[in-house]
Amino acid sequence: PPQFAGIVMVRGLERSDADWLDTADTGPMAGDVRVLNFRGHFDFLHRNLGSTLGADLSYRELVKYVQGVDAGTNMLDGFHEWLVRRLGAGRSLYWSALVTYDALGVEPAHHSTDLPGDWQQRVEDADSDLVEHLFEVLDGFLAERWAEPKP
Repeated sequence: PPQFAGIVMVRGLERSDADWLDTADTGPMAGDVRVLNFRGHFDFLHRNLGSTLGADLSYRELVKYVQGVDAGTNMLDGFHEWLVRRLGAGRSLYWSALVTYDALGVEPAHHSTDLPGDWQQRVEDADSDLVEHLFEVLDGFLAERWAEPKP
């Protein structure tokens, strides 16, 4: 797979302001076109939540943001399969559910009757932990999938 997968047009942005972008060295817009490094982008967001997505970002909101990035870039190609291998189960579940199970240390359940009675409360209480865990899991996946270094 390519090392970088998205292109962002940025003019006049200092490197220190966007360490998640790499300048294109060739082509008609060399120096003006910056290539998005997904791993660096999510690291930047994570380190700057208060000024980017919001310090009170919920897990559900972060999932929507990640889905939006994926819709335009296919960044998550293979993410579901990667999570299933990591957990050893959950093939029929959506990736956000797999991340939830992984964060809470519970084997993926396919039926609500298989979940602990206090499951919904546990998920709600762990919202900020789920946000942190999604950033960690995304970083691990992107490091493998796109072979991206952190800037």
